[in-house]
Amino acid sequence: MFRVNPKLDHAAFNAFLQEKNCAEISKFQFYRTKAKALKLVEGYLEDQFNLLHDYYLQLRLTNPTEIRVFEWVYVCLAACKKGWIEGCRPVVGLDGCFIKGGYTGQLLSAVGLDANNYIFPIAYAVVEVENYQSWKWFLQHLEADLEIVNSRFFTFISDRQKGLKLALSHVLPNCEQRLCVRHVNANLKNKFHGAATVEEFNRHMEELKEANILAFQWLSANPINEWSRCAFREGSKCDILLNNLCESFNSTILGAREKCTLTMLEQLRDYLMCRMATKREAASKWAEELSKLLRRTR
Repeated sequence: MFRVNPKLDHAAFNAFLQEKNCAEISKFQFYRTKAKALKLVEGYLEDQFNLLHDYYLQLRLTNPTEIRVFEWVYVCLAACKKGWIEGCRPVVGLDGCFIKGGYTGQLLSAVGLDANNYIFPIAYAVVEVENYQSWKWFLQHLEADLEIVNSRFFTFISDRQKGLKLALSHVLPNCEQRLCVRHVNANLKNKFHGAATVEEFNRHMEELKEANILAFQWLSANPINEWSRCAFREGSKCDILLNNLCESFNSTILGAREKCTLTMLEQLRDYLMCRMATKREAASKWAEELSKLLRRTR
């Protein structure tokens, strides 16, 4: 039962017992039983860590150039690499989220945008903590997989995670860095209550300066090219201000993040394979080579 529906709750389980003319059980009994059943179905955390090397070898058979070593765990499937290089914008969202299983850790991800402005997952990694070293390691592998020679033509958007800005400056020193404006706005409101925004940048800054000089100084300390469209480079042909692409990916894989490490990696791989197949089938039905978005804007 738990193999078919791992999210089965106490009420549904008792309803099943009633149908079988069995006695109901308490919530404590249910959760203890469910935990034991899921361990039998998904395996024990310790056993999954012992299988990581075998998992690495198996992935190397089907993705010979994409998987490195398990200093941490980094995965960039061949289809994701090829699809991004050949058909996506030079814009990448970077984000980290917590793993919710028995062992703590962070899942780092890189997500791109395709020609229809849909998310395109590129790579992900499991690390023990989000800091400069883990982000630098992740970006070095990402740079190699995406075959980035001159980072000047690439744009990376993030929520300014711990150590990420410095790691980007060292690994991809010439890239364009953008901040998610939602988080800039949230931080501004938290630090300086009552500061408002206006449509045009110059008027916005002047009015903010008059309303709250401290808020103006705080915002001015952030390089304008990281958060205002008027200063973005034109090369990426993309003016996104939010890191929704990574947040959308993180919410989609929420169930996988609650699993053991190996189960989580397999569910991520399965999700990407199914997504690739669905998108490929949809693209095969296009009447023209141009994407839906480009057909609307031409």
